[in-house]
Amino acid sequence: MADNVIKRVIASDRDIWYGPGADARRAVLVDFLHAQIEARECHDDSRARQVRELTASIRRLRDARSVQQLVRRACVELRDAFGFDHVLVSFVEEDAYVVEDARGSGCVSVVPRSECPPEQRCVAEQRTIPTWEMDLPPARGYRDILGTVHYLVAPIIAAGRVVALVHVGRADGYPARDADRDMVDAFTSVFSVLLERMLNVERVESQRVAIARAAALAAERADRLAAAAISLEIDREDAAEPAALPADSPLVAALSERERQVFERLVAGASNAEIAEELVITVETVKTHVKRILRKIGAVNRSEAIALYLDEIGKSRSAFQ
Repeated sequence: MADNVIKRVIASDRDIWYGPGADARRAVLVDFLHAQIEARECHDDSRARQVRELTASIRRLRDARSVQQLVRRACVELRDAFGFDHVLVSFVEEDAYVVEDARGSGCVSVVPRSECPPEQRCVAEQRTIPTWEMDLPPARGYRDILGTVHYLVAPIIAAGRVVALVHVGRADGYPARDADRDMVDAFTSVFSVLLERMLNVERVESQRVAIARAAALAAERADRLAAAAISLEIDREDAAEPAALPADSPLVAALSERERQVFERLVAGASNAEIAEELVITVETVKTHVKRILRKIGAVNRSEAIALYLDEIGKSRSAFQ
């Protein structure tokens, strides 16, 4: 408006500048220009002060160590640093908005999404929305909590979607000013970045704890399996050695003493290497003994030799009984 007035005055008749009373008219114009400059300087100072307050608020918000602490600090900053009388933060759920208590009393309020036209538009358009009593009436639930029909609702965006809402209002009941909307936009943009980072940190920490628990559970199960294996090994060690055949048994009568030693370990399930190590002979010597044993007892392979051995043991036990 001031610029238009100046243009009209400059474009006016020259008599205004040089006719009778021109000095007085010029003095009025100079006073007007000085007032305009002072107003702009005052406005610039106010904007600079808001920028400084926003910078200090961001610095304080970054010290938060949890989502709850971040929410509470955001509400405090909007009240104390920017002069809003009413401040709320709500988390967006599937069918409702859950209003966090900024004072930490643990109380929460739930506002159905179906009853919140301004909030629905804010979520859909992902931008700050002002309420007007006639054009866009406030949500009843938020109107009752905030105590005003005029408020701003701004989105908090994380991973490309609105995860929370910020509501601000003033006690005078007047509609929000453009300066308020600009400041809220800047503040919630920063708040969105900090909240997304905090949610990611908590998600990573939750995954780390889950992995640690899974690892601990796996270690516990491994310990149990190891204990069971030790128990089985003890049982195996404590188990009776395969029954020895009598010296006059037809199955071993033709075997030499060394062949008999090899045969006893063979039927016990020992490998050629294990037999060689135990009897302190080479593996090739064991193989030679095994071939001779199989030929002497009439077995084709180890499995048949073991079957013949078990059959002979059964006969010996029956005869003994």
